[in-house]
Amino acid sequence: MIGAGIAIGVVFGVSIGNVRRVLLLS
Repeated sequence: MIGAGIAIGVVFGVSIGNVRRVLLLS
């Protein structure tokens, strides 16, 4: 359960980071 939560957190963190990069570049 804890490992899955960390994995989900990492996935969301990466997706949010990509969105921020796109917004900054656009």
